[in-house]
Amino acid sequence: MVHITSSRVIHRVNIALRRHRLYWISALVMLIFSVLIIQLPLLNYLGFEFSVAVALIVPWVMGILTINSFRSRFPITVPVMKEFLDAFLASIIRGITLLLIPFVVATLNVFFVKNCSYVEGVGFYLIIPVVTAAWSTALASFCFVMFRRAFLAYVLILILVLLHPFYVGYVSPQIYSYNFIFGYFPGFSYDEVLSITPTLILFRFLTMMTGVMMFLVSLLATQHELINQSLAKKLLSVGMLFRRDRLNVAILFLGALMVGAFVFRVPLGFESSSAQVKQSLSSHYATDHFDIYYAPISFSDEEIQWVAATHEFRFEQVTSALQTAFPGKISSYIYPDDDMKKKFIGTSTTNIAKPWRREIHLDKDSWQGTLKHELVHVIAGEFGMPIIKAHYHIGLVEGLAMTVEGEFGNRTVNQYAAAVKAFNLIKNPEQLIKPLGFATRASSLSYVLMGSFCRYIIDRYGIVRFKELYSGRSEMLVYGKPYDELVAEWQTFLERVKVPKESRRHVEFYFKRPSIFAKECARKVAALNAEGYDILSKKKAEEAKRSFSAALTTSWNTESYAGLVRSAFDAGRYDSVVQLIDARSRDSIGRSSFINLYLLYGDALWENGDVGASRKAYEEVFSLDLSERFNEAAALRLTVIDDTALRPKLITYFVGSISDSAAISFLNDLALQSKNSIIPYFKAKLFFRQKNYQNVITALDTISSAFRMPILNATKEQMQAQAFFMLKQYEQARAHFWQSLNYLTNEASIAKVNDWLERCEWFASKAKFKMQY
Repeated sequence: MVHITSSRVIHRVNIALRRHRLYWISALVMLIFSVLIIQLPLLNYLGFEFSVAVALIVPWVMGILTINSFRSRFPITVPVMKEFLDAFLASIIRGITLLLIPFVVATLNVFFVKNCSYVEGVGFYLIIPVVTAAWSTALASFCFVMFRRAFLAYVLILILVLLHPFYVGYVSPQIYSYNFIFGYFPGFSYDEVLSITPTLILFRFLTMMTGVMMFLVSLLATQHELINQSLAKKLLSVGMLFRRDRLNVAILFLGALMVGAFVFRVPLGFESSSAQVKQSLSSHYATDHFDIYYAPISFSDEEIQWVAATHEFRFEQVTSALQTAFPGKISSYIYPDDDMKKKFIGTSTTNIAKPWRREIHLDKDSWQGTLKHELVHVIAGEFGMPIIKAHYHIGLVEGLAMTVEGEFGNRTVNQYAAAVKAFNLIKNPEQLIKPLGFATRASSLSYVLMGSFCRYIIDRYGIVRFKELYSGRSEMLVYGKPYDELVAEWQTFLERVKVPKESRRHVEFYFKRPSIFAKECARKVAALNAEGYDILSKKKAEEAKRSFSAALTTSWNTESYAGLVRSAFDAGRYDSVVQLIDARSRDSIGRSSFINLYLLYGDALWENGDVGASRKAYEEVFSLDLSERFNEAAALRLTVIDDTALRPKLITYFVGSISDSAAISFLNDLALQSKNSIIPYFKAKLFFRQKNYQNVITALDTISSAFRMPILNATKEQMQAQAFFMLKQYEQARAHFWQSLNYLTNEASIAKVNDWLERCEWFASKAKFKMQY
């Protein structure tokens, strides 16, 4: 008897030692994992990304630990309810103690890396990995009770849960996903604002309730001694749930709650659907190759015809460039505002394409600028890899779109790429081909350089071979050389592209920008900046100033500083504008980041009476040649400043805030006092904004002499050409576009005019798309 008792004691001691050894191994795994990820950008402080990373490892650690704990406690005997409850609570406590390890690591890291939103980070940690730990423990106990091969069942369920976001993203419009394990994934976009939302809180509450339900089912099975029964016997025992018992009622209630949450997952915001998007947009227009869904407030009946025609024109351009036939139709969703787009697809700042679904998602304000780019993604899907209809290297996917689109800034992609190389703004461009290298660089740099690279290999080796590469074949099979050699060839080619030394600031403005991975307190600063610009759009400059100041206090950044300047300008504090720009102008390294603010700087100086300094500011903006829009704005101001009679009167036009009708009345009065051609030019711009195209033509026809600055002559001709185009007078439009070429030397600007000439020819040939406004 003594011998038997001693053996049992030794057995229990060995079991306890095994449990403790596994616990300490789990603790060591959590520590090593935490120390490793805390070294990575964006994961190096307690915040959303760190919490998600921890949540991804928690189920694997907790599952092994919990199932092994139950097995060691109950190797042969069937536990009674109290024993099962004690084991479950012990597993929960162990899980909480394990979660303290990454929490402490992230907290201690504040001594090395600034954490600007620690309280919010604690919130993310509580509702993501802590909830995941509780859910994982409940799932592990459920698998122990319900399945004889508990660990296998547990792993299969985890895999299914992790695969679910891929399924949702594949079959629905959204790029975001809610998940029992990692809580929430915003999708791959350029939205930097991310906060704890009511939808996230609700989903994590439901995650907890799912865990509670699994625990109660396990408890019920234990109560009725079903653990050693087969799965079929357990399922056949489901009728016991309808007995009048508090445990049964709780399980049925939670089951009904889960079913309801699943049925109403779209209205609750956990998922979106094409049907929901179509219903919300409510209007539909069909063409030969498109189904366009839009909101009635976005376009009139006449305007949607032009939108549809532009879709068809871009479709023909892209299919021709890619030498690809595209059967069937593309669904184009055009959202009326950022909020609706954010709600349905998960991003407010990015237009997206889903090639495998043959759909593009655009917004009313930017669709013209991104339509061609997104169409490339969808149409290239015809020769893309199976299932994803693209290439697995994002650099090639976006590079092809940039190659065909061909527009960025005020240079060609090859000119920009050559300048990036000449000014040594990136050391290893070959890294941009792969997803990690592409995503961790500033988007402008990644897109433009990959556009130039793809342009080179298509020009050098042909579109047919590139399509083979895009279909998934290796570069060695297609080109007989690795990417490194192809990149080296491309870099050698770029050395032959002339790069003026004086273009450094222009290039640095576009490409010397940090990605989100290199920003300090990126999420907090982005939220404050978004708040500031939203307030500023409501004409509350002083309130906006407080948001931008808070963002700068959190972490200095150019976006917040620019917001501070704009707030001061809108508030009429022109001395402050001058002081803020002067303060940064002394920084020769960071000065390039603010050159787009020099128009405001010049306006503020002009308002303060310092015309000489304002002229220098405008001349500097003009010399940088950032874009046609900036060039025109600077040229207009320089033209007005040169007219001593108009100078004191038109300053209010630039710095004031008056309605279009008041501005036209003001310009009409001014025209009685001055014959300067700039006055009808201003009127034409206002008429164009009002879509009063006939008045645009009439106003510009009164300009009899050329402007001193060629950019104004070019934009005058292009404005008149576009007015004729919108009035379906395509031959007159072509004539004015051709005339504008006489004033252009910039290769990128010439390419844009050629695109308009091609558009005029196409529209003239498609009678069914002719329209009248």
